[in-house]
Amino acid sequence: MEEVNATTALDFLCVRDSKLAIPLRREHEEGTIGTKIKLKSNYFKIGFAEKDTIIYHFDVKITDTPCIQEDDLCKKNENNGALSASDPSLAAPKPNSVNKKKKKKKKGNSNCPSTNTDTGTSKASRAITESTPASSCRWIPKTLKQKIFEAFIQEKSVSDQIFENRIMAYDGGSSAYSTAIPTPLKKDGLVEKFEFKDPERDRKKTYKIEWKRVEYAKLGKLLSHVHKKQHMPKACQTICQALEVMFNYERTKRFTAASYNRFFSPDEKLFGRNFNIGSGKEGVVGFAMSLRLCQGWKDAGALLLNIDVSHAAFYRPLPVLEYLKTRPDGDKLFRDPTKPLSSDAITVIENEIIKKNIKVQMMKTKQSYQRKYSVKEVSPQGPGAHKFEVERGNPASLRTVIEYFEEKYKITLVYPELNCFIMTNGAQVPIEVCQIAPKQLVKEKLSNNEPKEFIKNTAVKPKDRQEMIKDTLNKNKFDEDPVLRHLGVSIENDLVSTDGRLLPPPVVKLQNCHDVNNGVWDTGSKDKFKQSATLNYWGLLNVSSHPKAHERTEELKKKLIAVAKRKGMNPQEPLFDENLSGDHNKNIASFLRNYKKGNTELQLVVFIMDKGNQKFYDLMKSLCESELKIATQCVLVKTLERITDLLITNILLKINAKLGEISQVAFYKKEIRCNYMDKLPLDTSSPSLSLLSLDGVMVMGADANHPAGGDKVSPSMVAVVASVDKFASSYVNEVHQTARLDIIEDMQEITQNLLEQYRTRTKRLPIRIIMYRDGVSDTQFTTVLACELKAMRDACARFGKDYKPPMTFMCVQKRHHTRLFCEDERDTDKSGNVRAGTVVDTVITTHSNRNFFLCSHGGIQGTSKPAHYTVLWDDSDLNMDHLQLLTNSLCHNYARCFRAVSLPSPVLYADRAAYRAKTRLEGAIEQAKHKWEKALFSSKDGKYPEEYLRAAIRIDKSMEASRKMYFV
Repeated sequence: MEEVNATTALDFLCVRDSKLAIPLRREHEEGTIGTKIKLKSNYFKIGFAEKDTIIYHFDVKITDTPCIQEDDLCKKNENNGALSASDPSLAAPKPNSVNKKKKKKKKGNSNCPSTNTDTGTSKASRAITESTPASSCRWIPKTLKQKIFEAFIQEKSVSDQIFENRIMAYDGGSSAYSTAIPTPLKKDGLVEKFEFKDPERDRKKTYKIEWKRVEYAKLGKLLSHVHKKQHMPKACQTICQALEVMFNYERTKRFTAASYNRFFSPDEKLFGRNFNIGSGKEGVVGFAMSLRLCQGWKDAGALLLNIDVSHAAFYRPLPVLEYLKTRPDGDKLFRDPTKPLSSDAITVIENEIIKKNIKVQMMKTKQSYQRKYSVKEVSPQGPGAHKFEVERGNPASLRTVIEYFEEKYKITLVYPELNCFIMTNGAQVPIEVCQIAPKQLVKEKLSNNEPKEFIKNTAVKPKDRQEMIKDTLNKNKFDEDPVLRHLGVSIENDLVSTDGRLLPPPVVKLQNCHDVNNGVWDTGSKDKFKQSATLNYWGLLNVSSHPKAHERTEELKKKLIAVAKRKGMNPQEPLFDENLSGDHNKNIASFLRNYKKGNTELQLVVFIMDKGNQKFYDLMKSLCESELKIATQCVLVKTLERITDLLITNILLKINAKLGEISQVAFYKKEIRCNYMDKLPLDTSSPSLSLLSLDGVMVMGADANHPAGGDKVSPSMVAVVASVDKFASSYVNEVHQTARLDIIEDMQEITQNLLEQYRTRTKRLPIRIIMYRDGVSDTQFTTVLACELKAMRDACARFGKDYKPPMTFMCVQKRHHTRLFCEDERDTDKSGNVRAGTVVDTVITTHSNRNFFLCSHGGIQGTSKPAHYTVLWDDSDLNMDHLQLLTNSLCHNYARCFRAVSLPSPVLYADRAAYRAKTRLEGAIEQAKHKWEKALFSSKDGKYPEEYLRAAIRIDKSMEASRKMYFV
């Protein structure tokens, strides 16, 4: 099979370097350091009965054109001779401008009353129809296409016997696959009009379906490639795509798909019971599934099926009024449904239902189908005041909405003054009879207590997770799947076994060295930080409304000074200790501005605040970091219920980093380095130096933070950090705003600025660069390599044509579904998880690239997830031991805690820096709303001006904050 090469926007961002190619995995390239352990992973071996099976690829086009719809409108309802009541276009007749010929008036009624008493056409609905060209095809949802496809296959298998014994799999877009080819598709293809009855809308509609054969390939081509240490050719990539569709097809029919490979069953609760997470939402248990080409056993290669337990938040199918009462201030705003809604209540509906595009349906009708609606706006009138013509053009058929519902549905409305929803098709439906439509995924980020409840219910112990994964495999009934049966697929029932190793932990040093046990080290109460900042010019602001906030603030001050002394920070009394809990945000900002003018030495402000006060948090971060150039530390008053030395130490860890000093460093003992020194050149001028020495090495981390799905104006934030000390514990950063792409467009400028800061701090340029890149999927590897690595090289060239430091470029992935389990329970930690430092670089790793899984952190709750590391470039010639130990060490020097973390610290710092840029932007907008709104309104592209964004987001390299880790 051959793929069509589509030109994407990313192709214009970079000049391809033909010399750059992702390095292949070397023969028998596994690490050797560490204690060997036996593991299982949630992969299942796949077999095929016939390797010569041919897979045919068909192009399928399903269209719903206006002309076909217009024919459908002319069909009469069999019961009353009216127009088809369920067609949304009835509420918004097409304007005369579409067809200049004089149209005859059509009599009929609609399922629900429309928004206009004369013609049933509102201004908004006219705008919708006028904006749609008469010649364009209407968009068809993927789920509806799949239903049409399945119905078409079934009918043609019986009537014309075209698809008899030819099982098809469809991706819901434009591709279908089969192991046999129907006779009509062997030559010219197939074009038919197909009448489909949608069970959800209880109507028939005609669609045009076009089929043609694209290509075919033998399955054996992929299976033979699995054994080779080569990058996958495009033909094999296309076969993999076909297999993914064929494996997923029955799942898309049976379950609710949350993404390409995650499936849920909210109604049946097939994989576990649903759990309430508050705010009208519930957690649903499902599974994730994907095919992976892995290294296999004895480097023979294998095609494995990865299955994991997955959880997602769905909206509960509650009555709309009940759902709205779960929103902030909902009990107050929707307490009395006997009255029309207030403007504040309507604003809540706009924010919580309309902007989030939450579908609703009527809940009290006795119809066999429940139509789903998208809400456009809230009506100004209640159902008792709004009248419409049941038969258009017939004044005698004028009814109120109350009368219509009594006649049509035998429903007596209880709240005649409560507003209606105006749907996108123009129909008006009383809010009191609406409910949230079921099976709707929550797409926005969870807030308030929702994440806590979600995590509490999704934390599954490793042993239980293994059983759930096996149960999921059985409930999928792969052996009964008709598509897979024709493909000759067999799947083993046991999780695959693989060898792993437990890496020796590094030593963590403050003033003294501390041994690490399963990713945790006890520093004691008296050990000082490695390098302590001086805490002498700081202030304390209590802005909490909690009744005990002042008392807790005083206790915090005493404890903070006492523990800071033990940590070597030589603290002084705060310059100010103010209680501004009743003040407006603007007054607090004015206080800080005025104080800073007379006290330029102020370096830190500690805020005591309430949970959920996000606007204040954004405002203070923007004000202090961008304008006043001072560090901030926010402490929730709730965490001060019990003030312990450990709590204060954790706060001081962050403060010490924000003031530019280093709390701790991590490194491997000399005996480990010496034992493996023979793996490296002894020449000290060599770029490799010694096994784990980072002296002269700049370690970088990069990540991007994208705005929420409904946000159309905010940019993405890109952050890159770089180490400037020999332990890779102190970092500088660059943050840029960018288009919503995962590729960092300004990498050359960013790298150049970071190199300059490195030279300023160390008086030399780095002799080697190591990059940990987060937020990149497998399909983007080559693009990232071609664009970003080349940009980094170009940045180095700015410092001289002979400056060409060796680079190691690794991608870090956490969004995967690989889990590791110990075969022997004696190898687990207290939580039942694999121990911190567990690494796997065989069997389940990618068959062609240099990659490994590392679980660097100890388990706390649930099942630990390892990080996946893929080497995209390495001209430092580091072997697997170097890469794995270096990575494990970087997971032990995170400045925010005394325990190992799941990702290397530069990756986490980049993530925090990107998120902090987003916070500063929100704060800048909050400070000057009118200015930003005016700029947005006057912009041609509907985006904020570039100069506004730059001023709000970036911390310039000339600023003091750029030399300190303010984002920790």
